[in-house]
Amino acid sequence: MAVIAAAIPLLPGKGEEWRRWVQELQGSRHAEYAASRNRLGIHFERIWIGMVQGVELVFVYLEVEDSAQISMRLINSSHPFDCWYRKKLQALHGLDITQPHRSLLLEDGFAWPASGSGDCTQEGE
Repeated sequence: MAVIAAAIPLLPGKGEEWRRWVQELQGSRHAEYAASRNRLGIHFERIWIGMVQGVELVFVYLEVEDSAQISMRLINSSHPFDCWYRKKLQALHGLDITQPHRSLLLEDGFAWPASGSGDCTQEGE
């Protein structure tokens, strides 16, 4: 299992349209959305929206089967829902996923495992 995380800016003034789109994905298009996630190998997805220095950003966290293949699967899919989804990414984010976006990729910094005793004693104490 691999993890993908990204922060993607919305185009100016697209926040409400993005919120309606998310409602559509969770409502009338939920079955299509779930089928798309299964086709793409996405096991878990969490998305937040927030404002950072006057720019609305969408923060995405995905747990996927194969992080190297997920973009190619979406790019190459001819499924009508996936085509519609790509167009919405373009309309809301100005994001053409068929083009490389190195600036959207996050470099792995570090991970803190929650395993351990939780003991706060310092060395030498």
